[in-house]
Amino acid sequence: MLAYRGPMGYDPAPVLARSTIPTLWMLGDRDQSVPTFASRRVLDSLARTGVSTHAVVSFRNANHFLRDADGGPQPPVWNAMMSWLQSVGVVRGP
Repeated sequence: MLAYRGPMGYDPAPVLARSTIPTLWMLGDRDQSVPTFASRRVLDSLARTGVSTHAVVSFRNANHFLRDADGGPQPPVWNAMMSWLQSVGVVRGP
């Protein structure tokens, strides 16, 4: 991705900045399909400007499928998702 020299693609930041819908972004830090650092940079920049509708959870050793990249134990994806759903009032706590 860093070596790409073609035309630049779609910039999601303006749309995300206007969004009032809570979103959860679950990112694998070892994703080889989508540049996690670029997604994180956009989402962090929105948070710095006061946009608080987007929550980000990163899984240190996870790949694009949110699985452990080395075949180890499954990252706590479901726990993170359920916790976020509770925090935005979609589901009730245990």
